[in-house]
Amino acid sequence: NLLTLHGLLETEVPDAFNRPDGEPPLDRERLGQLADTIAAPYRGLQAEAASRQDDADKATREAEVAKDLVKRMREAADVRGKLDAFAEQEPMVLAHAAAAEASRRARPVLTAGERLNVAEASSSRAASQLNNLTGEIDQIALEHGLTVRTQTPAMALKDIGDVEAANADEIHRLDAMNKAAIKVQAARNRIASVQIGRAEAEADRAAAAEQLQAIEDEVAQLAADPLDIDALDTAHRLLLDAHDQIDTRDQLTSKVSILSEAATAEAGKYEVILRRFIDTEAPRLAAQLRDGEPCAVCGSVDHPTPAVPDGRDPVDFAMVERAKSRSLDAQTEFRNAEDELQRIRVNLGPLADAPLAEIASRIAANREQHQKATGTESRRRALDVDRQQVRARQQAADGRMASLDGQLSTLTDELASAEAASSEAQAAAAGIDREALDRRRRGIDRLRPLVDRLDEVADAAKEASAKLDEARHACDNALIHAGLPDVETARATLIPESDEQAALAARDELRDARSRLEGRLTALVDNGLPEVEPDLEALNAVAEDARTIATELTDRRSRASAAMEDLQKALHGIDDADAGTVALRRRADLTQRAQLVCRGQVAPKVSLRRWVLGRELERVVDAASQHLRKMTAGRYTLRRVTDSMGGNSAKGLDLEVHDAHTGRARKPNSLSGGEQFQASLALALGLADVVSRGGSGSGRKIEALFVDEGFGSLDPRALDDAIATLHQLQATGRMVGAITHVEAMK
Repeated sequence: NLLTLHGLLETEVPDAFNRPDGEPPLDRERLGQLADTIAAPYRGLQAEAASRQDDADKATREAEVAKDLVKRMREAADVRGKLDAFAEQEPMVLAHAAAAEASRRARPVLTAGERLNVAEASSSRAASQLNNLTGEIDQIALEHGLTVRTQTPAMALKDIGDVEAANADEIHRLDAMNKAAIKVQAARNRIASVQIGRAEAEADRAAAAEQLQAIEDEVAQLAADPLDIDALDTAHRLLLDAHDQIDTRDQLTSKVSILSEAATAEAGKYEVILRRFIDTEAPRLAAQLRDGEPCAVCGSVDHPTPAVPDGRDPVDFAMVERAKSRSLDAQTEFRNAEDELQRIRVNLGPLADAPLAEIASRIAANREQHQKATGTESRRRALDVDRQQVRARQQAADGRMASLDGQLSTLTDELASAEAASSEAQAAAAGIDREALDRRRRGIDRLRPLVDRLDEVADAAKEASAKLDEARHACDNALIHAGLPDVETARATLIPESDEQAALAARDELRDARSRLEGRLTALVDNGLPEVEPDLEALNAVAEDARTIATELTDRRSRASAAMEDLQKALHGIDDADAGTVALRRRADLTQRAQLVCRGQVAPKVSLRRWVLGRELERVVDAASQHLRKMTAGRYTLRRVTDSMGGNSAKGLDLEVHDAHTGRARKPNSLSGGEQFQASLALALGLADVVSRGGSGSGRKIEALFVDEGFGSLDPRALDDAIATLHQLQATGRMVGAITHVEAMK
């Protein structure tokens, strides 16, 4: 089955849809039979590939299980070996841990003993410092004649305070005497300073008055030669504008001359081309004459002596139009330039003929006057500022003089008061011994920091004694808790802290590791351990063989699936193409039918050319019927006949007239002469309407109509109807030209 399937898929299927050029299209029936033939072996291949893949997966799982069993058996053996090693190390580790525990209990005792030693030394130092401080205070008091009690810090501080108060009173009286003398001297110095300031203010006022007079003189001199800057600015702007317009005037003058010559030249060219067009009109019309056909001008079919070209190049109407357009453009440009030049001359007024150099000279003179006026104005403004500043300085000098006079009067009174206060202070300080005062002050300065320390040192001695009692109590408690008789015994028990920590850590680590190993061994045993180790090599070989077979079959199934997909795509492609071309085939049938109709090979057997002409004629007839109904008071209407009216007539191009009086259709030749003329005129107007609305691709609007002859064959009544019809046509807005020899038409 597998060989058959491969043969079919690898040979038949590609040949079925890979068709070379020139080969017939795909055979839907053959592909369908091929799909039915290979369906069964294809399903068998899929089932076989799936079965072999299941076998390969099962063998692989068995090999993985065996691999896990071998791994757990080897791990259990390793764990048992490690537990045996821990059992040998345990006695020594526990002995070291016991010594570390004893050392840890002795360590607080040593710490308490060290704290006791420190407390004893601190208490001894504090007592010695207190004795030294009281002795120093007594010695200094004796040297400076002072009495200071050192029994308590409070008594010493009171004695020092009393001495300081007495000294402070005497020092205050001496300071008051010195301050009074300083005030007297300060008052005298301020009076001298005010007197100097007043003399300076008086001199500054005199200098300001002299400078103010000089400014007034210069201002009067500048006022003698006034210039109006605003008027100069206005004149400057007007001159600049005139300069620009004169420059434009000169340019336009040249341009107008050039444009005048160009306009004259273009007008001459236009006249030549127009004359040439008129001269060549007759030969151009003569070239269109054909033997036996009527002339477009006179209507004669005889052309005895047609005009002939004179040998020069012909001129058509488009060339005339272009020449006329160029001539008109040149004239327009010339007139625009001439109007612009006239406008500028009107704006210039008196300066219309002034040369450009004259305006430039005026601008330079105006600029010079403007600069002079600007300088004068700047100097005048600067003098105004100086004058205001000098007047302000003069007023400030007057103010300073008045202020200083008031200060001088006040300071004189202050000097008298300060001299009286100085005399009173000298009397209060009489009899004070400054040397004794200085000696007591020096003693106080030396004693003050010592007395201030006395309270601190006494408190420190008390605190050191209390800490000593606390340290003795703590050391006794530590010996009791450690179960040791004294500190020396605790010191003998102590080992290095690093060794202590290492021994305890070794014990804890041994216990933790043994516990983990025992737990791991229990888990391995609970999960199941075989007595004999599985053969991994044999199981892996079986799994590898199964995977090889499964891979080969899976590859075959993939190739077969790809070929089956190609086959199904081919089948679907044929079905989709067949369904998708329904509209295309219908369109092809319609196109073939239209081709036969246009060739006249099937009903209605009308050629395309005649059918198009019939449709255009139908549009003309519809438009003509509207005109004919108006001309005949609604009696006649034209219609196109779609069926042949005779063996020799052009099918689809015949006309008939519907008579509203009889309700029947009739042939056009059954009409009277006047009615035929009205019908012909209506057809002409209908054709003009269709062309005006874009019929036949023209797009032109026809507003004029020439009626050539036809009037001579009409009876008097028909002639009257024809003339009335022309009047009606004229009333609609069209221009009508009649070509006739009938006298009544005049």
